[in-house]
Amino acid sequence: MGVVFGEFDEEDFQLFVKDQRDSRWLAWLDSIPDQLDRFLIETVPGMPLDPYSSRGLNLAEGTAVAYFADAEAIRAPLNRGLAEQFAVFLGEVFRRSFDGAWINVPDHDETGMGFCPVVRFPFTNMDIHVRVFLAAAVEQRTTIEWVTVWTAAAEIEAAWWKAGKPTRSQWLAAKWIPPEEYDDEADAMKS
Repeated sequence: MGVVFGEFDEEDFQLFVKDQRDSRWLAWLDSIPDQLDRFLIETVPGMPLDPYSSRGLNLAEGTAVAYFADAEAIRAPLNRGLAEQFAVFLGEVFRRSFDGAWINVPDHDETGMGFCPVVRFPFTNMDIHVRVFLAAAVEQRTTIEWVTVWTAAAEIEAAWWKAGKPTRSQWLAAKWIPPEEYDDEADAMKS
């Protein structure tokens, strides 16, 4: 499912490994194929030929907005399974599009499930917290939140490839400016 990139000291690394071996997390990872099957067959039929694309992402977000009235509806016990299907699909689109990896960041768990699924990339410190992104889409109700982030990730990845795929520490040391900060930086230079 990809390689986790980043730099850790030994204590952080041991905690990271422990979190990735949590049985609840491993069971959730094992459920991904079934979650995706249900999502693509039952929840959002009629996906494009490549559902793991910006077009599929856009259709899924529109469907999420139609299914859930607000973030509370996402967290409702009755909707938990459906919400997890959306979260899994969202994460899989980003993981597959940008060679990401699923990781468990239990410190961010707001569900009481004991784990928090996040997609991490080799080219940025921007993680996709799938449950947070699902809630943001439902709250914003614009149906473009996910594709906007996907487009920004594509720009960051393209710049990273152009720079020769540096390590994360090299990339940060080069003071690379994320696309969303280009305008702020240009404005600051004009002043």
